[in-house]
Amino acid sequence: MKKFFIHYSAFCVMLLMVVGLWGFVSNYRIRGKQSVILFVGGDGCKAYVSGAAAVSFQRGDTLVIRQTSYGDLSLIIDSLAVEPLSRVLFLHPLKPHDFARQMAGNTYADGFLYSASETIGQLILRKLSLQ
Repeated sequence: MKKFFIHYSAFCVMLLMVVGLWGFVSNYRIRGKQSVILFVGGDGCKAYVSGAAAVSFQRGDTLVIRQTSYGDLSLIIDSLAVEPLSRVLFLHPLKPHDFARQMAGNTYADGFLYSASETIGQLILRKLSLQ
């Protein structure tokens, strides 16, 4: 019995580590973030999102800008425009009174949008393929 454990223990430990690593790589997900710059005007807001954003926007969608200095901001897309380096979204607040209170008279905010999520395995394969 002692010979069995000495002979196969390293193999069993390595197999257990591989199974654990595979479980970690295939089950844990990472959400991508896109930077957003928001300017508030009298009749609405204008948001600039990086042109390489993995998110597709449509008129009427609700956009939640997270991690701003004023908390999470919920806005509705009125229209879209494309510039060479970014996409411009024209927005209006979901709840105008709450939005005005959150912004406290400020006209600039920056935050993040969460884009598509991917598993750690997909991320590793994407980085290894150098795309």
